[in-house]
Amino acid sequence: MKKFKFLKFSKTKKLRYTDNYFKEKLYLVFLPGFMSDIEGKKPLTLLKFAKKNKLGFLSLEYSGHGKSSGTFTKGNISTWTNDTKKTIKRVVKKNNFILIGSSMGAWIALNQFKYFRSQIKGFMGIGSAPEFLTRLMWNKFSKDRDSAIRKWTDENSIDWKEYQQNGVVRNLNSRDGWSTLWHSHMRKKIYEVPTKILCVSEDSDNLPSCQDMSLEFDGFEPNSNLGKIEPGIVLKSFLTERGENYQREMSGPLLSADSCSRLSTHIAFGTISIRTIFQRTQEQTQKKLDLVGDQIKNWRASYNSFQKRLRWHCHFIQKLEDLRSIEWKNIHPIYDKLERETSYSENFERWKRGETGFPFVDACMRSLISTGWINFRMRAMLVSFASYNLWIDWRQTSLYLARLFSDYEPGIHYSQVQMQSGTTGINTIRIYNPIKQGLEHDPQGKFIKKWVPELRHMPEANVHTPWETPELLGKYYSPIVDEKLSRESASTRIHQLKNLKIARSQSEAIWRKIGSRKISENDYLKSRKKKSKLQKEFEF
Repeated sequence: MKKFKFLKFSKTKKLRYTDNYFKEKLYLVFLPGFMSDIEGKKPLTLLKFAKKNKLGFLSLEYSGHGKSSGTFTKGNISTWTNDTKKTIKRVVKKNNFILIGSSMGAWIALNQFKYFRSQIKGFMGIGSAPEFLTRLMWNKFSKDRDSAIRKWTDENSIDWKEYQQNGVVRNLNSRDGWSTLWHSHMRKKIYEVPTKILCVSEDSDNLPSCQDMSLEFDGFEPNSNLGKIEPGIVLKSFLTERGENYQREMSGPLLSADSCSRLSTHIAFGTISIRTIFQRTQEQTQKKLDLVGDQIKNWRASYNSFQKRLRWHCHFIQKLEDLRSIEWKNIHPIYDKLERETSYSENFERWKRGETGFPFVDACMRSLISTGWINFRMRAMLVSFASYNLWIDWRQTSLYLARLFSDYEPGIHYSQVQMQSGTTGINTIRIYNPIKQGLEHDPQGKFIKKWVPELRHMPEANVHTPWETPELLGKYYSPIVDEKLSRESASTRIHQLKNLKIARSQSEAIWRKIGSRKISENDYLKSRKKKSKLQKEFEF
């Protein structure tokens, strides 16, 4: 195994690096991506290439990365750019070199042109990406900001009031009793809507465009229909008309568009509160008591299921409040060993475009791109397929999906993505079979044919597995992976880690921190081996 070295810059700062030295020769300088180290395939492959061709080589771990000193969350592009500059000066010295940057490393590589313009003889970016720390850790920054403000107001005897948002409790000492706190908050009086709000007026036409600020267009056109209907109207139509079959139809890709509440975007943007929705649902439950037969049974089941999901909404956001690293770090550290694909690949690109060759997956992705919304089960399947069948790291897929969801909510998004990727340590491992899901929820292939026009000619019996009739495939794609083999491989890798003794011990600590509480902690620990009870506790 390659012996890595350390460069010491101060008493407390040292950076780990690997190199291959040839005097007065051209160097290859490889800069890894976000949260990457120098033990991955790319730096070791390039090192091997450099040795074979008698070239110098350098790769490093920025501060807070790998085994370099420093705290990761205190770093940024500027810090890591400076780390790179100092290391190049110490190792490469006056020699010429070619820069190779992977993902965020490409951004850092471009910054080196400010210091080594005459020495740089070439540049190559692999899946080049800009600084995305604010996207990954915005919630950590906002909480740190609020803590700093509170400290300052306390020190200066300034009265600062902070109001609770929905059911999320700040600085919660324990998850025990959280459900009671949630119900208590939901039953509090709803504030009257103010008749007017005094604010600074600014003509929106005078605000700069992305082009004015030299920002590139991201390719996504705004959907003018999103949030167009007033939230009170949407809620009323759901509670009185559309929601009767909510429990049965919430997973169907066509039926769910009407049967689900469709309030998620409004909730995400704060145009209606969870408390308002909860109380209106309670009121409507009482109004339906005069119904009989299947109607009352359907409405009761739907209202009950819907109210549970209102609580789960806050439960997942509470996870982010209590464990901010959920956005960028595996909840259970044992799954760091999985070594999923962290760079851009053809499979990733085809998944993003809905061109995987699996009709139900492609239909869901194309529908999401066009509308900004799909139901929960379909979201879970998209993540599951990418994480297990394609073996792509959830940090790759989560960023792309976050840009597509009109109802993007970080607390829910990252918790769910990790749950569907099998990295929480406390949830049941679910690997969705996209063929089975399609047959169950779109048996006639109507949803598929709506969003995958290449298959509109395909007979109903073949629409879920078109590759079985290649003569009818036409312009549609062949599957990018073997579904069964990739699923079995992923399952084996995940469960090998999940069953380790140290993994089980760490899972208990994770549950104490962010797990749901339908039972007490002591009862949970006593019943850990009773699978059926645990599944009820952890499955959402």
